[in-house]
Amino acid sequence: MDEKVISETITKVLYPNDEPEAGKKLRLAQQYFFVSCSLQDMLRLYGLIGGKPETFHEKFAIQLNDTHPSIAVAELMRLLVDEHQSVGKRHGR
Repeated sequence: MDEKVISETITKVLYPNDEPEAGKKLRLAQQYFFVSCSLQDMLRLYGLIGGKPETFHEKFAIQLNDTHPSIAVAELMRLLVDEHQSVGKRHGR
């Protein structure tokens, strides 16, 4: 019984009820955090092997499902533009 209670508690923390407004905000923050961390790690790993942000798409494929598509696309654009200043370099901008 203790194991069941512990697993249910963990689930409630990781997947809070997103019916109330506070739950929706928490879920969005969690999703953004995990998506951003994953994308930043991909860019970091690619950089370690000498990859450039402009060719990131040649080595990585990102599966988009659930709420993540809208978050991941926007966050990857933010990382490439704001953190890596790579958008537009290929086209001489």
